[in-house]
Amino acid sequence: MQVRHHLPIAFIVVALASPAMAQTDSAARQKVERYARDLGATFTSDPALRDAIRVSTRQHRKFGYPETLAEDARWRNEMAADRKGPRPLVDSVFNNPVSAKLKDIVSSAPGGAVVDIQVTDGYGWNVAQTAPTSDFYQGDERAWQSVISAEPDKIVLSAPETGDGRILIQAALPVVDGESVIGAIAIVVDAERVPQ
Repeated sequence: MQVRHHLPIAFIVVALASPAMAQTDSAARQKVERYARDLGATFTSDPALRDAIRVSTRQHRKFGYPETLAEDARWRNEMAADRKGPRPLVDSVFNNPVSAKLKDIVSSAPGGAVVDIQVTDGYGWNVAQTAPTSDFYQGDERAWQSVISAEPDKIVLSAPETGDGRILIQAALPVVDGESVIGAIAIVVDAERVPQ
C-alpha cells in the first residue's frame, strides 16, 4: 500500500530515541486511533463504497500469479513519470465516484488532519484513493494483511513518520459488511492536526 505522498502505506520502522519520545509517540497513536475510527465509521458503511469493493473483489477473484504481475506492471507503466497519454487503469481507480467522495473527505477534514485515504478490495487491489499509489496490488503489504483477516473492529497503526513539522501515522481498518470483512481502508493522518 504505498502512496505517492510523504508516508509510505507500508509500515515504517522508527527507533525511539528517548522515553519522552516514546510518550509522545504513544499519545499521538492513541489520538490518531480514535480519530481514524470515528472518521472511518462515517464512510465505510456507504453502499457505493461497499458495492465498489464487492465488484472489484469479483473481478480479481480468478487472478493467479501471472495475472497479478501483469496487472501490476500495467499500473506501474501508467504511473511512469515519462508516460504521456491516457492512463485508463489508474484513472478507473483514481477518478471514480468513490475516490471523488474520499477526496471530499480529505479536503473537508478539520485543520487538514487527513492526508490520504485508500480503499482496497478483498484480494488487496486498489478500489479508490485520494493519491495514486506506485503499485496496483496491495495484498502483499503488511497493513492490508493485518486487517483483512482480522476481527471487524481491528485497527493497525504504523509507526510515526516525522518531517516537515508533521507527524504522519497510517491507520488501517477493515471494511465490514455484516460480520464479514470485505476490504480495507488506509487513512494517513497528520497527528499534529487532529482536532482535540
